[in-house]
Amino acid sequence: MGFWNEFKKDMHIAKEQRQCARFLQQILMMLEDETYANFTPTQGMNFFKELKIAYINYTYRIQEYNITSLTIKDKQYDVKEYDVIIKAKIRNLCKKYGINDERFKE
Repeated sequence: MGFWNEFKKDMHIAKEQRQCARFLQQILMMLEDETYANFTPTQGMNFFKELKIAYINYTYRIQEYNITSLTIKDKQYDVKEYDVIIKAKIRNLCKKYGINDERFKE
């Protein structure tokens, strides 16, 4: 019975890693899209809300399952390294659109 429980646990963690990879990919694509977008302040705030939800879902799963690296299209992403990059970009968005959010304060 122990073997199957371990197997199920490993399968669940693999599923969560794939989900985290999707969230990371979504966040990176959103940040890239924002670079080329010409949002009004209201659109920028709405965009920020969506980005924040994706980021919270991503970080929750990363912490819950102790995921340290993710693979997207055969490229390895160090979770801690990219978290620093993502937070910096989100802080820039906050400054750009005048958003005051405790989670992303320096």
